Amino acid sequence: MSAHRALRAGKWFSVISPHDAPPLPLSHDDVEDYRNAGGLTAVVGFYARSLSREGYGRRSYDVDNHPSFHDFACGLMAMALKSGLWGLEEDAALKRRFPPRPLAGMTPGAYWAPPKEYEDTMASYRRARSCRAEVPAKP
Repeated sequence: MSAHRALRAGKWFSVISPHDAPPLPLSHDDVEDYRNAGGLTAVVGFYARSLSREGYGRRSYDVDNHPSFHDFACGLMAMALKSGLWGLEEDAALKRRFPPRPLAGMTPGAYWAPPKEYEDTMASYRRARSCRAEVPAKP
């Protein structure tokens, strides 16, 4: 990860984020602390984790090619309502603020991936689920 890109993303987020959002966490530990905090802070933590991911020729903190915070938050809420996610599905204020709607490219791990990476991620996820289903239970 380029520290320069991360710092630039943090400054960018301070301009585009909701007025009551905490700063974008830039370390793994801070991201995890945010995700466990609940509420808007948790949403910012999930967004930071997704934004920081590298892969398939894209660089971490690629703010130009990642969904907006609002779109990501709405997709995260849709995922939370479907499968439960850190209690976000129980937060009525978050549901009103970020109306749940699926986000194309949102993975089961609650991060966004561009089309090709999403396709590969989902194929891997399906294979793993299939393998687990085929393994007989231990007596």
